[in-house]
Amino acid sequence: MSGKKKIQMRKPDYFERFQCSASDCTDNCCIGWEIDIDERTAERYKKVPGELGQKLKDRILREGEDELPHFILQGERCPFLGDNNLCELINELGESSLCDICREHPRFYEWFDGLTEMGLGLCCEEAARLILESPEKAGFVVSFEEEEEEEEEEEEEGGRPRLFASLLKARDTAFGLLQNREYRIGERLALYLMLAEDIQDYLDLYGEYREASAQSARSCTDAKIQPDEIRAIEIQTAERILEVVERYGRPEFLSGLLCGCRKEEGGASDRDKVQEWYADTLQFLCTLEPVSPKWPSLLNRLMEELPLLFEKEEAFTNYFESREYEYEHLAVYFTYRYFLKSYFDCDLLSRAVFAAAGILIMRLFAISRFAQEGKVSAEDQVEIAKFYSRELEYSLENLAAFSEETWFSDTLCSERLIEIMLLPGMGAAPLLSDERK
Repeated sequence: MSGKKKIQMRKPDYFERFQCSASDCTDNCCIGWEIDIDERTAERYKKVPGELGQKLKDRILREGEDELPHFILQGERCPFLGDNNLCELINELGESSLCDICREHPRFYEWFDGLTEMGLGLCCEEAARLILESPEKAGFVVSFEEEEEEEEEEEEEGGRPRLFASLLKARDTAFGLLQNREYRIGERLALYLMLAEDIQDYLDLYGEYREASAQSARSCTDAKIQPDEIRAIEIQTAERILEVVERYGRPEFLSGLLCGCRKEEGGASDRDKVQEWYADTLQFLCTLEPVSPKWPSLLNRLMEELPLLFEKEEAFTNYFESREYEYEHLAVYFTYRYFLKSYFDCDLLSRAVFAAAGILIMRLFAISRFAQEGKVSAEDQVEIAKFYSRELEYSLENLAAFSEETWFSDTLCSERLIEIMLLPGMGAAPLLSDERK
């Protein structure tokens, strides 16, 4: 039996404005990336005749039966990238000939129960420009499509839609916190981390029960955890998450959370805490596999500059005051892209830390640029965001290492990061201007 069900489609309000700048791009997504080719496109390429067909055969490699084929780079360049930085395959075969990655990049998609979300990845400079440019709060466009549904598949989901619905509400609350311009951006990020901590407590319990259920199913004993028990735990978890959401929706609750944490003045010991956190985090980032050979030297230079950068922090704070919305947009971007992944693996906290810590590191790069040139242009911010995203977001190994560091090290633990965020004028951005929106 099958039927139709409506699928909600969500995308950022800037999504449809994206257009690849092609040869005008100062970077190039066809340089420095090993581009995997989906099987359907690989089969089409085998049928291309003539010289281009032979070149496709010569320039595509499959390293193992379980591996996707990929283009063999020529000096870090895609072999079909011309001297004019235009794609030979598009010129000869049309845009429809591209593999999935080339056709869709930098777009990303996530599929959930009754919901498909799409967005633009920060590693693309045109996407980064769209994400950062508007002083208005980021918004989303929602539409609906119909698709076939198998009733059996719906039954298998049990209570999980309830859990997913609670996480959706929690993410909406996170958006509200991050876009609440009555608070400093640092305070907003701290509140987001606190929200994630409180939700994580319940996800941990649910995740442990789910793992126990999986082990029970694999065991040979008769004492197995029944599906009804799993569904009951899922529903209870969803209810507890909604209680957290309700609390974080009350202004007086937020004020109470921050009241005991704020410091009116930052002393020398506070400065030492912030500088130590940056040094520890930069050292950790240096241990990751670099995507660009320039990345380690950039991180090392930041570490060497830390004392100077803290001397420039107050001047940068005043200079950048009217553009603090750019960090708000980054926080919303990371939250939109990663928050709901916790539905699958019960790990929300490391993704909240990924957003908050990433913003602090990108801000440090901006302070460095300000110290060198006395200004930070919109193009500078795009370059910083693009570079950071490419190194962290677009390496599965680095994402996994970041998550592990969050859980098993003091460097990126949420408690330490919250403390840094709430130190005045140090760990995060300053108070916004009085003309708050």
